[in-house]
Amino acid sequence: MRSWVAVAFVTLAMLSACGASESEADRLRRLGRDRGVAGDYEQAVGHLEAALQLDPDHVRAHDDLGVCLRDLGRLDEAVEHHRRAVELDPAYANARRNLGEALVHLRVAIELAPSDARGFRLLGHVSGLRGEQEAAVAWYRRSLQLEPDSAMGHNNLGYNLLELGRFDEAEREFLRALELDDRLELARNNLDELRERRAAAEAETGGKEGR
Repeated sequence: MRSWVAVAFVTLAMLSACGASESEADRLRRLGRDRGVAGDYEQAVGHLEAALQLDPDHVRAHDDLGVCLRDLGRLDEAVEHHRRAVELDPAYANARRNLGEALVHLRVAIELAPSDARGFRLLGHVSGLRGEQEAAVAWYRRSLQLEPDSAMGHNNLGYNLLELGRFDEAEREFLRALELDDRLELARNNLDELRERRAAAEAETGGKEGR
């Protein structure tokens, strides 16, 4: 009899421990998900944003928030949260699928409002993260047609050109970014990286020619 009592006590203790293990961020994420399923997207967003304040790297909170923002028509924010979820956990299939759906909605919105540079920048950013540098370059060029004095836009275009090995074009974009904002350390760092990569590429080419 005593052994059964002991087992029951241990089982209850384990169940209590499991319940207590739910963090406040997890609890808020669960509340947000439930409100989203019920169609109360505004309340859902509030809960999910609160969860992310406590745990900025909560993958599922980012993904759930992206879904709610998409259904509220806040597409650029939705894409950003799905992108962050994928960045934190590339193997999370739901986030990858939701990111793809949000991008489809964003492209449709851009076609309806083609003068919004933010949408083009976001598409460029996501394309770059996916390793689609040619597409990223095209999207950033379109954003710069609308906002030619965006230092960050020139920097991001330059980075994707750098990834494609188009060093001269990339250098021009980094220099233009620094012209527009000489405090943009990201562009300065990217320029240093470009020069290192170009020197390495030239050394490799020179070595092959000398053989």
